[in-house]
Amino acid sequence: MKVYGFDCTGPHRGELMAAQIDALELDFGMEAIAAGLDWEFAATSFKAAKAELLQEMVLQDADPDLVRLARQCKARDVPEV
Repeated sequence: MKVYGFDCTGPHRGELMAAQIDALELDFGMEAIAAGLDWEFAATSFKAAKAELLQEMVLQDADPDLVRLARQCKARDVPEV
């Protein structure tokens, strides 16, 4: 199963990441999955991860051009780690 998220530098760079996990790992919760990947946030939904990233970018006063580019990001553009 694919999960999407970002690490502590994601909001500063405007970047999401993706990873394949075993579906059984979902039993441990998304916080445990994020911690295992060394991410700040993880979700099984691209839309949820993108919304969280954009919210963090606004809260951290990220560059408006980066926010614009992050808004345009599609799931197919997200690199797998």
